Amino acid sequence: MVPMYANAYMVIYEEKQVLQRYKSNILSYYKFIDDLLIIWNKLVEEAQNMVQELNQLQTPVRFTAEISAEKVHYLDLQITVGPSKLQYSLYTKPTDRNTILHYQSAHPRALKNSLPKAQFLRVIRNNSDVQTMETQITEMKTKFLQRGYNCHILETALQEAQKMRAVEIKSKSSEWCSQCYISKHPLK
Repeated sequence: MVPMYANAYMVIYEEKQVLQRYKSNILSYYKFIDDLLIIWNKLVEEAQNMVQELNQLQTPVRFTAEISAEKVHYLDLQITVGPSKLQYSLYTKPTDRNTILHYQSAHPRALKNSLPKAQFLRVIRNNSDVQTMETQITEMKTKFLQRGYNCHILETALQEAQKMRAVEIKSKSSEWCSQCYISKHPLK
């Protein structure tokens, strides 16, 4: 029950405190639970001022922010400003360790065999640049090999993930913000 009330509070808070005050400065606004991605059309200093002003309000809400004109991290994405559009790639925190389920664990084989496909699909979906994607696929393969997965399982999983992504693109569901539960706030 508590998360539902917290989400309801934040919807009202964001509408009143963020969107009404700063709508003219916001190009796009994305939200996943309590993580916001705001594409800002003013100076970096003005974005920093917005966060500072919001944190000074007499409310229980406090923001931390990663503000940059070049790149930011949002969920498991690194978003970079390219020459003509935003580029994105899979992001893992510097403290990330290889905690993939070991293949020798007592978990059902079907579960263990599905993990590589899911992770390869995540790498493929979360990259706008083919070269970066290929590098990250190689890194992901290495992680699975270190955890006892064999090459045949990994190659099969990669092929299945690539086929799934091709079907998604063909059906035009390729925009990253339409995946999962990220909602794009309509700026009226």
